[in-house]
Amino acid sequence: MNLDEIKIKTEVRKINKGYLYAAFTDKICILKWPLSIQDEEMLEQSFQKMMECRIFNEQMEYRIIRSTIKREWKSRFIEDQTAEEDTEQYYTERQYLDIDSTRTKATEEGLQFTTTGGGRFILPITYSKKPSDIKIKIRNYIGYYEETGQAYVRDWRICGFETVGEV
Repeated sequence: MNLDEIKIKTEVRKINKGYLYAAFTDKICILKWPLSIQDEEMLEQSFQKMMECRIFNEQMEYRIIRSTIKREWKSRFIEDQTAEEDTEQYYTERQYLDIDSTRTKATEEGLQFTTTGGGRFILPITYSKKPSDIKIKIRNYIGYYEETGQAYVRDWRICGFETVGEV
């Protein structure tokens, strides 16, 4: 990794409790942040296949990404401001996860879900009601085209997970 490691550690240290989302060439994983020693070891072993990593909570996200295995990593950090200081425009959407609720099971790491297409993933959460009610929260940041003033989503980040009825 050729990113400034001191900068990474400083930015990531701001996120004291949250989640880590990592996309690899052959899988995705979602873990609790900060990581356990076991999770750190797993990520180190799989690092060469990693394409994207997001460490996030409700207020902020640190993201590294590369377009192919051979490309350099790019990074960015977003922190939402307090309401008084907020000049950034954004909206939060909640999206249902693709879950076949008949195949959900509890594991030591959290709930293991199977998608309707057969893929599997684990969310590090506990939830005793209907698994199909779990949503992912996405924050979309708005930009405007100079020429037309038309709005567009210029960036987005993951905020967390919630269940139906929570806001």
